[in-house]
Amino acid sequence: MQTYVVSILYCSIIILFLECYTVFKNMNSKCHQYLFFCCVAMLVNNIGYLLGIQATSLESRVLAVKFSYAGRVWIAYTLFMFAIELCQVNFPRIAKEVLLFMHASIYMSVLTVGKHHLYYTWVECVYEDGIIVLKHGCGVFYHILMFVQVLYIILGFYVLLSTYKDMQNPIIKKCLKTVTLAILSLSIFYIVQITHIFPISRVFDLSVIGNIVLVVLLYVAIVRCNLLSFIELAKDYIIDGLSEGIIAVDMVGKVKYYNKLGLKMFPEIVKPNAGLPSPLAELVNGNNEYTFNNRIYVIEKNALYNEYGVVGDIYVLADATALKEKENKLKADAQLYQLAAKTMNERLLLAEEFVKQDRKLRHDRRHFEALLMTLLQDGNVDEAKKYLSEQLAEEPKTAQRYCDNTTINVALMYYVNAAEKNNISVETNISIPATISMDDLHLGIVVANLLENAINACKDVPYAKRFIHIKAIYKEQLLFEIENSCASKVPLDENGNPFSNEVGHGIGTKSVLSFVEETGGFIKYESKDASFKVRMILN
Repeated sequence: MQTYVVSILYCSIIILFLECYTVFKNMNSKCHQYLFFCCVAMLVNNIGYLLGIQATSLESRVLAVKFSYAGRVWIAYTLFMFAIELCQVNFPRIAKEVLLFMHASIYMSVLTVGKHHLYYTWVECVYEDGIIVLKHGCGVFYHILMFVQVLYIILGFYVLLSTYKDMQNPIIKKCLKTVTLAILSLSIFYIVQITHIFPISRVFDLSVIGNIVLVVLLYVAIVRCNLLSFIELAKDYIIDGLSEGIIAVDMVGKVKYYNKLGLKMFPEIVKPNAGLPSPLAELVNGNNEYTFNNRIYVIEKNALYNEYGVVGDIYVLADATALKEKENKLKADAQLYQLAAKTMNERLLLAEEFVKQDRKLRHDRRHFEALLMTLLQDGNVDEAKKYLSEQLAEEPKTAQRYCDNTTINVALMYYVNAAEKNNISVETNISIPATISMDDLHLGIVVANLLENAINACKDVPYAKRFIHIKAIYKEQLLFEIENSCASKVPLDENGNPFSNEVGHGIGTKSVLSFVEETGGFIKYESKDASFKVRMILN
């Protein structure tokens, strides 16, 4: 029988060595650490038990027990913590520390067996079936260890079964099922051993067989169910699927983690010992916006903590494109309101000017008519004709009317007048009815915006070459076109829209685009060396 037992133990030790190596090679999380320590604990326990059954004296048998307990006392604890980490359960740190202290105290009581009765109250060796069996009395620490191990079994199964029930991923469920079966096998052999249901348990420690079954099933979980990688794969899958770029650095600024988007943004972080990308550092210290693939990202920096303190920093580049678009729209709307107020004020000023001119004309006309009547009554017909001819030559011109739509007409009157004051030649061909299918106030602001841009562009051109051509035709749709001279070719972005890098500029262009989009229309800019044209079709 001893030959069979020794053979089984040798096989288990070889398997445990292989499993320890496999786990250590792939170790990158707390879950893996606990699994590794569990395998080491079982390895030490089995080696100690092998030495024990080959012992030839009480002293060597007790020494082998002390060696085996260096692993045995930790098997249940590390296996339980492995299950806790595997199921992502938040276990209190203080509870871990209490359990560590308790298991360390129990092992110290085993090391000092013979000097007290805390673990064994007495020990003796007897021969049974050719094997030296250690007989002993059970002390208080022995019962504490037995109770805690049973508690580990109950809590461990509860955590594993609860997680298995709630888990939807079939691969992870298969892994949890295999781990649960492995722990169940060990638990059955352990309970059989401590209850001595079978007589062989008094000669041979059946929990060693449970360790072997556990090791085999865990190895199956490692090979067939990706036990060592499925948690990291799940985390990476989730993090790589985020719309945010993530880069983590340690305390000395070396990049230790990144997701796919972070790598796309900063390919240099893949280099060995790569530091935080300089553009990212500059953006964090200054403007925290970063543009990548026509998307706007806002950079957030946060400290990374573990249970012992700060271990580094994590940089999150959150996609803020939608928020920025809303912000730009709000800014554009604000400018629209400002332009609307400005246009309304200009309309009031023009109206006031027309009223003043009308009053002056009526006042002058009364004097003119009275003088003309006096000349005619006196028979001075030639003098009256001469005076009438002079008065007609001095009659002020009436205000120009460009179209029947009052709002658009006022905007055109104001900006055409402003253009002529800047020595800009203006040609118009405009046909817009009084009633149109769109917001004429908003359209008037858009027209004012475009004309103001055209006037500003012409100011940089010599007087003789300044011009603005305005065309507008309305037939269910409005075709509006403005062409103006310019000093140089106006740059356009990848979407064909003019842009400006100056602070406060470019909002007018955004307001025009916003109105075109609201009407379901179309706008196109054409930029040449000496001219610039914008054409809109509005519904």
